[in-house]
Amino acid sequence: MIYPENIGERLSIDEVSLSKGELYTYVTNKDGIGKKGTLVASIKGTRSADIIDVLEKIPLEKRKVVKEITLDMANNMEHASRMSFPEAILTTDHFHVIKLAMEAMQHVRIKYRWEELDKENKTIKEAKDKGLKYVPTVFKNEDTPKQLLARSRYIIAKKRNEWTANQKERAELLFKHYPLLKAAYKHVMQLRGIYKNTSMDKAKQEMEQWLEKTNKLDIKADALTKDGAASRTGAYQNLPQSQKFKTQLVALFREFERLNNSGAITDADIERILEGFLVGMTGSRIKESVDLAISRRKM
Repeated sequence: MIYPENIGERLSIDEVSLSKGELYTYVTNKDGIGKKGTLVASIKGTRSADIIDVLEKIPLEKRKVVKEITLDMANNMEHASRMSFPEAILTTDHFHVIKLAMEAMQHVRIKYRWEELDKENKTIKEAKDKGLKYVPTVFKNEDTPKQLLARSRYIIAKKRNEWTANQKERAELLFKHYPLLKAAYKHVMQLRGIYKNTSMDKAKQEMEQWLEKTNKLDIKADALTKDGAASRTGAYQNLPQSQKFKTQLVALFREFERLNNSGAITDADIERILEGFLVGMTGSRIKESVDLAISRRKM
């Protein structure tokens, strides 16, 4: 379905899951605000070729009217948009940009947590070898290091003014003992603040400064590197899917199958493994996580 009469200067393109999980591509006029006259096209599927075939039924003169298209980071959407609307600039929805930065920050938290787990396992073994009772490190809020990091997952996803009294205490401890995480949190909040700007020139200047600061942070994640986060002002490049992601996906399913065969899967097991996968845990790390879950179940 196409509605050429609804086309305007500012469009959005995105995939929508309708009945039975079928995916459709929706092109909408942002000025329509979801009311009558908003829908420009509804296209079955998400293949760029199919999207282009439908959109090219709209006269070129009308398609040249479009000045900006908001989209996610999918390659197919970018290709279809470039081919169908030659005069438009592409702008990645800020939600997707911030989401990448948030994932990079969570990557730092999970890296710290794995380090604490390794330290704890090493200390337990040393105590056992010496015939001593293991006494874990406990912070003033009675969290152990690994608990502090696990329980801070949702805290660092929120703004400071949204924290409860307990969350403020936990965040204070978290940032005191893990300074890189504090720097990452501050950096992500600065990125969120840039999108509050109403001046494009000011936003551009602040974004360029933010990207320069990004390179100085010791955070090994694509979302917080200059090349990974953005390389054009106003419109963000897509991050290509890599073979590494596919390999991790295969590893994930294999390890879930192995964990399931060992007994009932707990919610904690699922959350830990998925969490690691989503921030780029290697196949060997996924295997270690499953081995840990199985060994604990046997204890």
